[in-house]
Amino acid sequence: MTLLEQDLLKRLQNCDVFGDQNRAAFAPTSRALPLFDELKSIAAQLQTEQANQGASGGGAIGSTRAKSAILGELWRDLGKIDGTAKQMTTLSAQEKGYFVRPATTRENGVVAATRGFIEKGTPLWSKFVAYEMSPTLLTDMQADLSEYDATYAAQQGDTQSRIGAGGDIDTLLSRGNDITEELRPIVKNKFDDNAGVLAAWASAVRYPGRDKTKKVAPVQPA
Repeated sequence: MTLLEQDLLKRLQNCDVFGDQNRAAFAPTSRALPLFDELKSIAAQLQTEQANQGASGGGAIGSTRAKSAILGELWRDLGKIDGTAKQMTTLSAQEKGYFVRPATTRENGVVAATRGFIEKGTPLWSKFVAYEMSPTLLTDMQADLSEYDATYAAQQGDTQSRIGAGGDIDTLLSRGNDITEELRPIVKNKFDDNAGVLAAWASAVRYPGRDKTKKVAPVQPA
């Protein structure tokens, strides 16, 4: 949930509390009762969506950190291969050109270079091993790359889930707003002679961010 959505949820929850506190004052046939019931259901659903997004958000953060660590390892491995290839007399100039690490650590570049190093390096790896490179380095890099792919896919799935949940939240907030607007005249008519209850309703239904205090104009110097 965005900060604005959280504020709007709080508004609906405040109206729900008002409904609970004043429910007994309404007649059984009052339109207010089913509206407050629906409002309570909407507030509960929004709270569940908020909790679900919080849980998935934590997973997304963890995935981002894991992906960053994987890319860091791949970047270092690319550097080892690049530096060794430059000094190898057993590689042709064309073969050395296969093993140039990207100039930056941008994600797409590191991933593409890793795939290329593995593809081109596999049939030549015995030459690298002769230069004391690890016999399993390419296998290790492939494992890191597979882990990266899995992490990326999980992160994309989480993003799509958030987008879907966001649509649900918008719908629920919109309906909640419609309910509060329909309740305004009902509450005003019911408690027209009770300033305290009307003040409580005004506080509950107030949109977030609006200053309840009256601003006083600054005194101009004489």
